[in-house]
Amino acid sequence: VAERRAVDGLRTASPVALIAGYSAVWIAVAILAALLQAAGAALLARWALPAPALAVLAGTAIGAAGLWQFSETKQACLAACRHPLPALEGGAAGRAWPVLRLGMDQGIACLGCCGAMMAMMVAVGAMNLVWMALFALAMTVEKMTAGRSVPALLGVVLIAAGLAVAAGGVGVEAILRFTRG
Repeated sequence: VAERRAVDGLRTASPVALIAGYSAVWIAVAILAALLQAAGAALLARWALPAPALAVLAGTAIGAAGLWQFSETKQACLAACRHPLPALEGGAAGRAWPVLRLGMDQGIACLGCCGAMMAMMVAVGAMNLVWMALFALAMTVEKMTAGRSVPALLGVVLIAAGLAVAAGGVGVEAILRFTRG
């Protein structure tokens, strides 16, 4: 397409505008996540919640990321991430602002697709290289495969992990006592 436009005498936009739009979304998200993580850590330190309560909160964050895997918004964003070319070929021509906007739209779609898992990692403090690499691999596999089976499998795993973390923090005995009345 770019070669045809150059031949037809039309300008082509630099890929820098596309990358700048995409990066602007993720830089804004990173700044917001850092601020929220610092504020959350300060609040948790101030409240001095007991370990079981922290485990339930962590389990809830993990489970919520799992539930997001089944949402229609997630599926729409995943489709946009899997097949970005229709949006990128949609008439941006050689103008920088439309291409910048396309980059921002793609960044927002990626955020909708992967943001819940990333937020969960921030919320539960799983920001080390091993966890980040594992989740990056999971998100890559999710984007490289067709259909809903991989997102659904990830959703089920995250929901089960959330339940396990919450139950592990509270203890099976406490859950059994609670369910018996």
